Amino acid sequence: MMIKRKILLILISILIIGGTFTARAATYKPLEVSVLAHRYERYLKYEKYQLYKEYKEVKKYKNYKKYSDLYRLYKKSPKKYASYAKYKSYYDNYQKYQKKKKYASYGKYAFFNNEKNKKYSTTMYKAAYDQLKSVSEIAVPDQNQNQIQPVLSTNYSGSPKIKVGLDSYKKSDLDDKAITIKVNSSSRVQEEGGAELAKIPDNTEIRIFFDFSERVYRAVSINLDKSSSKAIVIIPDNKDQGVCDVSGVGSYRDSIEVRFSSFTKRLWVINELPIEYYVWGMGEASNSSPVEYLRALNIAYRTYGYWKVKNGTSYEKEGFHVTDTGSSQVYGGFNRENNQPNIVSAAKATSGLIVKYGDRIAITPYCSGTDGNTRSWENVWGSNNYPWCQSVSDPLGIKSNATTLSGNHMVGMSATGAYNYAKQQGWGYEQIIKYYYQGVSLAREW
Repeated sequence: MMIKRKILLILISILIIGGTFTARAATYKPLEVSVLAHRYERYLKYEKYQLYKEYKEVKKYKNYKKYSDLYRLYKKSPKKYASYAKYKSYYDNYQKYQKKKKYASYGKYAFFNNEKNKKYSTTMYKAAYDQLKSVSEIAVPDQNQNQIQPVLSTNYSGSPKIKVGLDSYKKSDLDDKAITIKVNSSSRVQEEGGAELAKIPDNTEIRIFFDFSERVYRAVSINLDKSSSKAIVIIPDNKDQGVCDVSGVGSYRDSIEVRFSSFTKRLWVINELPIEYYVWGMGEASNSSPVEYLRALNIAYRTYGYWKVKNGTSYEKEGFHVTDTGSSQVYGGFNRENNQPNIVSAAKATSGLIVKYGDRIAITPYCSGTDGNTRSWENVWGSNNYPWCQSVSDPLGIKSNATTLSGNHMVGMSATGAYNYAKQQGWGYEQIIKYYYQGVSLAREW
């Protein structure tokens, strides 16, 4: 009877533990790194406004230059200009103004003058900010062998879309200049919300002007000269082969949106396209890398982008999900895609595959390399909400500067390690993914 009772107690304990785990999984709330980084940015802007307040204190000395110059003459020739010695206090105060005048423009951060923002200065927020600011460095030679010709006409109608912030402008960047866009197919110019302004023939320039004072857009092209208070969207008629060339920025599949952000007071150029096409333009690896490594990296890249679409990011106030830089993931658009056919082929081979942890999308950070071990999410960023990001041995991912390389957090997949496991050990993409992200599975979402 005692043995049966012990067995019964063990079974009850297992059920209790299992129930606790299920409850925790059901209430899982990911701690968004970009939100932490955004809060640190708020702290930085709070700090800048404190500098502006210092400037305001000495602004009144701006007109002391004349007397300051007289005192300078006294300093050079005390005997000759003895009567100017009385202007010393003017000189001292003008120097205070000179040191602080560079902070005059920081008045725009008045919105952030809140004690709450002061609290966002801790290591946790700064670590997230440093991570998102950095660009992954992958030390692999790019030989551009162009072994496979890029294929344009592939339909990914089932793929969710992602919005990528490409470039932004403040008023002084543009003045009266326009953002110029040309599409290789016929296209439509629309207002945000779908109201059509005009149909435009292929290879025809469309110029978008923006009045920062009135916050009014003006679209100009053949048979088009219309103003609108809503963001302007340019959509190619050919969904699969349409490419928008944005002067001075680059070429991109699918639609281009020009949108003003009242949050940052900047005018953004945004590319909206299917996530699969987004993966084709990945700028995180070399075209000559091992195929299985490229497939693994494409899956991590796709998953990271999809996680941002589903969970939202701090860029939502700007009107997009991710940037095209290392603050999110490096994305080069159609130009990059056109020069990396092997990466495109690897992306096609894994299309729709993402990393999951149970029923959750598993955000997939990756780094350049390590000192022999990856780091857990909790160890670097202080959260235990990402159990798939555990420390694992990474002997093939060792980089001599791993611990000093800016932004190299060493969490998740090691690019150097994954490259070498594919090349030297013959590992497939699934083996690589499941090694660096513990307890995960791969699922085809579309």
